[in-house]
Amino acid sequence: LYAPEIYDEAVPACWVSPEISDELRDKLLTGLTGGQWDHLCAAVQFVNGDVEIPFSALATVALRPSVASEPPPAPKE
Repeated sequence: LYAPEIYDEAVPACWVSPEISDELRDKLLTGLTGGQWDHLCAAVQFVNGDVEIPFSALATVALRPSVASEPPPAPKE
């Protein structure tokens, strides 16, 4: 599972070069074609690793590496 909307924040956050203002970066990103945006999203995913994004807080806790002294979280209803 992944959430495509995460790239709305991830792509600008991963911008490294050239160093430009946030305003100019945002203007450039809004002018991209769908294919260009997809390439940037793929690059962000490649650089940051191919990870699944949990869809709930409980899933986030469950997917974290466990610590022997920590009891598992109780499910919420």
